[in-house]
Amino acid sequence: MSKLIYIFLLLVISAVKMIAQEKAVLYTTGTHFILPVEKEQWQNTNTDNFTRASYKWYNGQTYIMMVSNKDTTVQLDYTAVIKKGKLQIEVSNAKNEVVYKTTLKADTKDLEKLELKADEIYHITFTGQQTSGSYACLWKTI
Repeated sequence: MSKLIYIFLLLVISAVKMIAQEKAVLYTTGTHFILPVEKEQWQNTNTDNFTRASYKWYNGQTYIMMVSNKDTTVQLDYTAVIKKGKLQIEVSNAKNEVVYKTTLKADTKDLEKLELKADEIYHITFTGQQTSGSYACLWKTI
């Protein structure tokens, strides 16, 4: 009986390890600045799955670089406060093919699902066009 339980536990552990290996993992770096960037009272925070910035004045481009170890669907959940000007959010691959793009002129909260290919580098680019306010963007595989 104990051998059966032991074998069952080994099967369960093996199954869990296989499932864990199949899940896509996102690797990110940033915030990177594309010079020149004009900014006043800029503050930002980044983690492995999140970026946030607030600013009195922002004119230029910043980006987060992202790559997945497997083909995956990524959910972007973003919020922007636009006090003046515009903020553009664009996701593109290394060939500069745009996967997602929006230009925000007012406070916005949205959720987008994107298909990313394995081992391909993507940029989430935030372009401030004489803007004041803040943005926050969270990403996760689904």
